[in-house]
Amino acid sequence: MKIRKATRKDAKIIQELLNSDPNLRGSEADKAAKEDIKQFLTDNIHRVYVYEEDKKIAAVMVAQFFKTAKFIYLFYIAVDKNYQRKGIATKLFNHLEGIARKEGYYLIELLAKEENSKMSQFMKKIKYSRGGKYRFYYKLLKWK
Repeated sequence: MKIRKATRKDAKIIQELLNSDPNLRGSEADKAAKEDIKQFLTDNIHRVYVYEEDKKIAAVMVAQFFKTAKFIYLFYIAVDKNYQRKGIATKLFNHLEGIARKEGYYLIELLAKEENSKMSQFMKKIKYSRGGKYRFYYKLLKWK
């Protein structure tokens, strides 16, 4: 077991994991594209961590770090279906919380679909508070 920062070599499997579960998207049009993954891996505000088991990437976590406001927004956490219910997500959250503590961040927040009962149960288990309800809106723009 190993948690490490992702590299560009991991991009394809990261994209597959992020697109593997419809609960990770606000809409079907909201799939992670190659360009998104490249941005997450190369810009200065996102950090991508992968969890490896037996030299295979079993999970990914993508977070945005707001240095001035000192909070972290978790964009994605995805665990390969063959590795779920083995404590991997908990280990990734513990890793992220350790980084937050070390670097002086005071808050981690995320959004989850209301009907995603697995995520709701998990967040309760790891003692995250539930915030207010929001409705997700989007408009898919198509340019000619």
